[in-house]
Order: sequence, then C-alpha cells, then structure tokens
Amino acid sequence: MAKELTKDSIKRLPFPEPPDLQIDFPDGRVPGLSLRLFAGGRRGWYLKYRQDGRQRRYKLGDYPALGIADARKKAERMRVDVRDGADPARDRRERLGATTFGGLVEQYLNEYATKNLAAKTLVERERILLHRDLKPLETLIPSEVTPADIAHALDRIEGRGSHIMLNRYQTALSAVFRWAVQRQRAGLVANPVKQLERRFPETGRNRWLSEDEIRAVWRDIAGRNLGAPTAMKLILVTAQRPGEVARIRWSDIKGSTWSMPQAYRKAVKGQDIALPHDVHLSDLALEIIESLKEHHGRAKTVGRKKYVFPNPQAPDGHIKTKGISHAAQRSNRVLLRAGSVEGRWTPHDLRRTAATHMTKMGADRLVVEKVLGHKDYTVGGIYDRYDRWDKRTAALDAWADSLREIVEADDE
Repeated sequence: MAKELTKDSIKRLPFPEPPDLQIDFPDGRVPGLSLRLFAGGRRGWYLKYRQDGRQRRYKLGDYPALGIADARKKAERMRVDVRDGADPARDRRERLGATTFGGLVEQYLNEYATKNLAAKTLVERERILLHRDLKPLETLIPSEVTPADIAHALDRIEGRGSHIMLNRYQTALSAVFRWAVQRQRAGLVANPVKQLERRFPETGRNRWLSEDEIRAVWRDIAGRNLGAPTAMKLILVTAQRPGEVARIRWSDIKGSTWSMPQAYRKAVKGQDIALPHDVHLSDLALEIIESLKEHHGRAKTVGRKKYVFPNPQAPDGHIKTKGISHAAQRSNRVLLRAGSVEGRWTPHDLRRTAATHMTKMGADRLVVEKVLGHKDYTVGGIYDRYDRWDKRTAALDAWADSLREIVEADDE
C-alpha cells in the first residue's frame, strides 16, 4: 500500500530519466490522488477516477503552488462530485474548449509536449509558454490571435535586449499553433506566427581548438578530479554533446558502443523527439570510462552503479552541463593567463574541435555528420538510409589515435 506523501518524502522523489518523461507517485491517504513528476522538472497533482465505465485523470494543480493538504481537500470534494455523476475531466474540456490561448497552451503541454518532447526541450518549452511575458495572450481567443498580437508580445522581450530568447519564444508559440492547426483545435486553420520573420538571425560559433590548445587543455584537465573535467575529455574523444555525456548511463554502454535511446538527445530541426543514436567508443574513450569506474568503485560514490558521471547532490543523480561549463571556465582562466589558448572556448566547442580534426584527417564530411548525429536534409540524405557505421568507427578510432599523439607530444 502506498504511503502518505509528505513534504520531506516529495523532496526525495526522483524525477524520471528519458526516455521516460513522467512518473506517478500515489498518495496513501486519498484514493486516486497522485503526484506526477515530469522529466522537465514540473510536479503536478492528478486525480484518477472512473465514470461511465472509463478511467479518467484530472489535473488538480501544480506542486508546490497547490500544497499537500489543499490537494487532498480538492480531491475529496471531487470524489464526492464523481459519485454524484459528475465528470470533471469532460467538464474541464468543455469549459476550456481551448476558448483562450491559455487553455490552448495547457492542452498542448498536457496532451502533447509532456509525452513527446525530449526532457531538455520540455523544460524550455514550459518555461517560455508559462512565463509572464505571454500573459497578454492568455485571455485571447486562439482563432482571433493575429500576427500583430504575437509581435506585441515579442516586443517586450526585445525591449530587454534578449534577442536569442526572442527567437526561442517565437519557436515555442509557433509549435503551439502548429499543433492546434494539425488537430483542428480551437477553430484554428492557420498559424499566425508563420507570418512573422525572425527579427534576429542567429550565427553559430566557429571556435575550435588547435593541436597546441588541445594539449594544454588536456594537461590542465589531467591534474583535476574525475567529474566534470573528465567529461570534457569524453566530449572531445566522442564528439558528442556535453548534455549527452553528462548523463551517460552504464546500461547505455554495450561493449564498445554507446547506445542513446529515443528522446535521450536534443531533437534536431524537423524532429519533435530525438531518434536513437549509437556512438563507437574508441580504446581511448573506453580507457577514460574504465578509469571512472575504478575511481568511483574505490570511493564508493553514490550513484556509481547507474551513471558514469554520478553526482549524489543533483536531483537526477548525475553531473549537469552547468558543472562542465564551470570546469571549462576554470581551464579558460588558467590557460588564458598562461597564453596557452588564443581565446575562450566552451564545452560544446570541444565537439566542434573533434569534428574539425576528423575532417582535416580525411574523414568524409557525411561520415562526420553521422558521428555527430546530425540530420541530412538534402534529397540524397532523405533517401539514403545507410548509417556508415564502419566508417564512423574508423573515423573515431583514427581521431582517438591522433588525439593520443597530440596530448603525449613533447612541447617544443
């Protein structure tokens, strides 16, 4: 039998890990009441009940805005209404009917985003769509929202100088309307956001490290702990994203292959949810991973049996990208003062560095794109489903051998 939820027990509840996007924890006091935790970090109260022979689930509110005692009172009142023949979930759908933009956002998040978006995307999407910046849109009828209404809402963000974030808001708003149009919700037949051009084009970074800079960074990392600094090594060796390396699990490693399941990675353009992706682990990558296993085994680090980079203080049990960024900032300060690097770099620049050096070594660009997990939008890419695994393996092995030579070379 489930135990009663308390403030302390709720603090200890683990958030789900992709590909799981949500998990329910029943309350032992009120039948049908549960607290749902989302991979994005949100927590909400839900009441499960049956009406007309069908099981329903009704959202009572988000925690901690709706406390435990109030959630139980609300659930008990609703259980009485259900016994009298009411159907709260049906009534809410009829009442909202997505008659307001706020209602449409709630439908989008509950019916689509929480079930289909990758965890990182879900966090950002919720934060944007529920932010006070969009409050002027909340009470508008979706079918009557005009491009001008959207533009005025974006003006507030531009006024703060948040140009990149403005683009993120525009993307999130467009996703809501596109979803509603596809499903014929709220009488929508067109997406008003599509009529607005991006106000501020984004330019990608082009920083990558030379051989001398790689050697300096690697040696600086070697004198530090086996947490975030070592994650930077694995980013450089595998050419994968910092966030993907940060949460790598032992169960994802099968021999010399790192298998990322669906929704593990960042979704690329044209995808609502990221597809599975396999990465070959070179001998150098396996050496790094084995050193972590030995270290955490000796130290008996909490979480070592699940995560390659455990962090018992983190809510989800593994190191965060912020920690890797902090480690990189420390290296930046040390190496810039020593004149060992020519400019600041970020953990993601290590991924670009690996890709650049593989290409310089003669690896086919399409092979490198496959290593990175990028999507090929050309006509050939659409029809060509060959994954080039043998060539991807050869490219990563050759890069690891070259990297070993670079970091072990004597300074001139």
